[in-house]
Order: sequence, then C-alpha cells, then structure tokens
Amino acid sequence: MAVRSPGRICSDFIFKYFTKLRIVDKGVSIVDEWLLRFINLEELVLSANHISEINSDHLPRTLKVLELCANEISDMKGLCKNPPPGLQHLGLGYNRLSSVTNYKYLMAAFWPELVSLDLSFSGFGDQVGMMDALATLPSLRCLVLQGAPLTLAPSYPGYTLDSLPRLIFLDDARVSPDERHCFSGLAKKRELIAEEGVVIVKIGKLKGIPDPCLEAEQITNEFPLIAYSFLITYEFLGSNPLALVPQTEDESGRLPVSSGFGMLIVSTHTRGNYHERAAGLGQARSSQDYVVTGKKSSQIKDSRQVLTVALPRSANSTIAPRTQELSGISPKCHSSVPCPDASWKPFLTIHRTPGLTWTEVMDSEYRAVHRTRDLPALKRFFLRGLQVTVEEQKVLSWPADTGENAGTKPASGKKGAGKEKEDGKGKPKDKKKKEPQLELIQDPPVRRTLGSAWVALEGLLSGEKHIETVCDCGVLQTSQAARPLPAGEKVHRRSIPGKGKAKKSNEVEAVTEVAPSQPTPLTVEFTVQLSKWRTTAEACQ
Repeated sequence: MAVRSPGRICSDFIFKYFTKLRIVDKGVSIVDEWLLRFINLEELVLSANHISEINSDHLPRTLKVLELCANEISDMKGLCKNPPPGLQHLGLGYNRLSSVTNYKYLMAAFWPELVSLDLSFSGFGDQVGMMDALATLPSLRCLVLQGAPLTLAPSYPGYTLDSLPRLIFLDDARVSPDERHCFSGLAKKRELIAEEGVVIVKIGKLKGIPDPCLEAEQITNEFPLIAYSFLITYEFLGSNPLALVPQTEDESGRLPVSSGFGMLIVSTHTRGNYHERAAGLGQARSSQDYVVTGKKSSQIKDSRQVLTVALPRSANSTIAPRTQELSGISPKCHSSVPCPDASWKPFLTIHRTPGLTWTEVMDSEYRAVHRTRDLPALKRFFLRGLQVTVEEQKVLSWPADTGENAGTKPASGKKGAGKEKEDGKGKPKDKKKKEPQLELIQDPPVRRTLGSAWVALEGLLSGEKHIETVCDCGVLQTSQAARPLPAGEKVHRRSIPGKGKAKKSNEVEAVTEVAPSQPTPLTVEFTVQLSKWRTTAEACQ
C-alpha cells in the first residue's frame, strides 16, 4: 500500500487501521494519553518493560486484551480507576503484586467481561482472600496462578477448583471432572485452609566412597582405634526453627508428629541403631560408656566396624541454624523463571542424616517433613535452590589411664597371644579371666567435606510435584590411588609362572593390556516433594 497508494498512508489512517500493538522489551516506563489515538485498538502488549504504574484513563475503551507481563507493577489502583469495560484478558504475571489490598481490584465491579486472568509468579499468598475476589467474576474461565506463593500450600489447587466452579483452565491445564469431584465441598471448609507450605525431603542411596579401613590398615600402631561414619547434609529454609531431637517410635510404630511455625518433623528409619542413639541423646552418653573387652590386637582392629555403628551424636547435630547469603554459588535459573532478589538473605538451617556405616552402597532411608508459614520466602528459596553435602566423620578412641603402664597393657596382651600360638594349646579360658576390660575414651568427632552438589528447585514453582535427582559430587581420590606404582611392580605382581619363556611373555603382555577400572563418582539420591491434598477427605484427616 505504501508503494501503490502512498497518499493513503497518513497518521489518521494508521491510528484507525491498527487493532493490535506490541511493544515488548523497549524500555517503556510510562503509558500516556498518546495511546488514545488508536481508536480501534483491541490488543495491547507491553511485556518486559519498566512500567510501575499505569493510568487506565490512557487506555483505549475498545481494548479486549491487555498484556502487562514482566513489568514493575505493585499496585492496581491506577489500572482500575477507569478500566476498559469490555476487557477479556488481563495479564499481570511476573510483576510485584503482593499486597492483599489488590484483591479488591480483582472483582466484577472493575472487570465484568473478564474471561482470562494471568497472575503467575506474583506475590499473592492468601488463597482464601484471592478466591473470595475471583468468585465475583462471572465470565472467568481461564486462570493462571502458578509461581505465586499461595500455590505452595497443600490446599492448592483443590480449594481454588471448588471455589471457582465455572473455571475451565487452571495453570494452562484443563480442569477435569474427576478433579472437581475429588475436591467437592472443600470450599466450605475454610477453617482447614492455612498459609503453610509442607515440603518432604528424602535421601536414598550414597555411593562412590572408598573403604576408609584400607587406609587405616596402613597404620601400624595399635591405638588409636578409628571409627568412620558418613553423613549427608542439606540446607533448608528456617525461621528461628526449634531443633527437634529425633524421637523413638511409640507402640503404634509411628513417630510423634508436631506442627507449628518453623518446625521440622523427622520420620526416618536408618541402619546403624539410629533409634537407639536417638533415645540416648537425652542421657548425655559419654565416651566412657563404650567398653571393649581386652582382646588380641587382630580382634581389636576388627572392632572398628562395631564402633562405627555405635557412634554417639550430639543433640544439636540434626539442625544447626545459620544465616547464609547468596554468595559463593550462583543458582541456575530457567529463562522463564525470575531469579530471586540478590538482596534477599535467607535464614537457613543445616540438616544432617544419622551417621552411616561404610558399605559400597549406603542407604540412609532418610525422610524429613519441613513446615513453614512464610510462603513468599519459600518461593524465593525454591528459585534459589539448595546445596547437598557429603561429610566424613572420624572418631579416635584411646585407652583410658587406669594406672601405671596402662599404655603397655595392650602390647603385653599381644605378646601373650603370640606365645599362645607358639605353644599351641594353651589355656584361653584362664587368660580371658585374667585380662582386664579395656575402657576407651573418644575424641570429639572430626568432620571433613567429601563433596557437594547443587539442586535446582524452580520446577516446584512450575507445577512439578517433586524433584528427584542424583547429585553428582565428583570422584574421590584416595591416597593409594594417588600414589604412583614403582617401576616394574605391576608386571611382577601379575605375571604367572609357566613352562617356557614364550608362555611367560604372552601372559605378562595380556595382563598389562588390561585397562584400569573407572573410578565411581560420589553420588547421592535426593528427592524434594511439595505436599498436596489429593481429596477433600485427605484434607479433613
């Protein structure tokens, strides 16, 4: 048209001809009255700009679609001053709307024809107040709330579906009749709805840790006895949490359940006499409680595994509060998910699993339930992610001083054991009666970090019910693996004697061609689940 009929191209024609206008990511901060010149404008898209306030008097009355996604709007008062009466879609996702005072601007008095509303990744946390306002919209059929703090509560989406019976699409998914049936009657049970998030953390198998006893066997000294255990730690959101000591099961086989602000409920079944240690925490068990009967030196070395199982744990080892800034590790946020504010400093608590005895595959069977009433902080924590760390705990045990020459008693016992072997048949029963019990004193536990991994949690804000991953913490290098072999040692150890030089050479060559085994990386199975009600009956339990 500009080539064939350039005379028809004028400002009046342009303002009357265009019905759609898209100004995306152009740095727009103000919408003035110039927009009113588009007298036939029906669709206006101003996404990804810097608009903090919009005056509805500057919007054409013919608008049907208004998209203001990814701006800086925190108050809807100016937008609802004189809104377009026929608006059918309003997009306010990824803005700074969080105050409950904005709920009154989401009612039918301002948007009588509204069919679609996008409030994704907003800051709204009161689900009951939100539904009271949206229930007044007679034409609302499509609603997007994913990423808002209120969606992290167990009552979502059940309470929303039952409160808005005319809704067809929720969070870009069609509402099925089965979903409505499952949550029927939940809207009438307002006393059950709470602004609380329930997150379940599960830790499974731990692999890739070399046997620590291989290095301990290189130590020729009889003492100290070394007991190893391995712990998995992770950080989670807390707000002055109460450190709960894991409790033993009652007669019904259930762990005591507690609830409240910033509480942690631990429900775990682990190997290594965990419940025995948990019950003994209140008794302040000391290192003198561990008594090892005097044995031969070879038998004492074998008792390391027993000591590893019976390691005592301090009462504050389950939860260790700390304040941690967002420095050191940069979270990887998805392009469609806003990154958390860099000025936000969460109060994090460090949680640890019980100590695990070494095996090639260690199954912690750890399960913890975290509750928080600060849903906006939980949302920012999910955007940030969390760190999982594997720690090694080493405890040294020494013989107690029971008198003179206390340190030489184990040596004399060892010498006597050698005489028994030389003499053949001795009198072991009489010797056992004469041997005194050996009391051991344990040093404070020494911990070191073996590896860590970062777990992204933003998927929980995008509709995923759980995040299940295998954390790769890298490959651990042992001292034996790092030590180079002397020249010719490999051939000398693996060569097999045979008849003839040709046979020997063939066997040696065949052995030397074998490639070394690949080291196993340190991995941890880690799952984070956001608890949700599946039925109204489950909510009433």
